[in-house]
Amino acid sequence: MVRLAAACELLSQTEETISTISEKSGFSDASSFARQFKKSLGCTPAQYRKQFGYEAVSKLETRAGRAADRKMTPPFCSSETAD
Repeated sequence: MVRLAAACELLSQTEETISTISEKSGFSDASSFARQFKKSLGCTPAQYRKQFGYEAVSKLETRAGRAADRKMTPPFCSSETAD
């Protein structure tokens, strides 16, 4: 789960490619990374980035009027995104 947490942080805080993020997170290739990610979090890395990426989080923070704690356990994808 440590590698996936690192990947979640990179997905939500950078614009690096998913392939680059998979390598930086210690996965041997992007497809094994994507399979493990979906199995563990319920969505693909691209879906995660769309839901929890920097732009999405910024919008939520603005609406809430406070900064989110990015050191928390990565959120799981909602059922609407897991399709």
